Amino acid sequence: MRSTLRAAAAALLPFSLAFSLVPGLVEAPVHAVQAPGRIQGAVTDQLGAGLAGIVTLTRDDAQVAETTAGATGAFTFSDLAPGRYIVTARADGFEPAATAVIVRSGSVATVSLALNVGPIVQHVVVTAAAAVLPLARSGAPVSVLPSETLDRLEKIDILEVLRTSCRTPAAAARHRSSSEAATPTSTRC
Repeated sequence: MRSTLRAAAAALLPFSLAFSLVPGLVEAPVHAVQAPGRIQGAVTDQLGAGLAGIVTLTRDDAQVAETTAGATGAFTFSDLAPGRYIVTARADGFEPAATAVIVRSGSVATVSLALNVGPIVQHVVVTAAAAVLPLARSGAPVSVLPSETLDRLEKIDILEVLRTSCRTPAAAARHRSSSEAATPTSTRC
């Protein structure tokens, strides 16, 4: 029986050599189909509580996908080709965080992104000059102090000057005789 197998193998040898010389005829394709991978993870604050926010996925400096992390911070990216990705998370009031992830064929990569509290930023834009408000429309009593009064009292704290010189009727009456006339809604000192 061995001799029969050897004879059959010897008879097929020229055919197998011929097929091996023709590329792609018998051999497997070089680029086999790879199963897609997946990234799943969570966005948290510094203490580990889940944060809702936007999570972006980039590869080779191009955005591949974007998703929303729910109230628990959980997110998932599915059907990803194997390779290296950057996952970036953003949430209002927090600084963004990013991490690199390697996705392998048919596997799940798990990431956790902890965001730090961001600085409080406020922008104020002034588009017009301030309007002059007449004393009659101010709705609050106004005290006007001439610079001579401030110099004479030699007080550094303006609140102390206002408390001691303009609040008492005697102080107001004493200074009404000055050259500036008092208005009904203001006290001249």
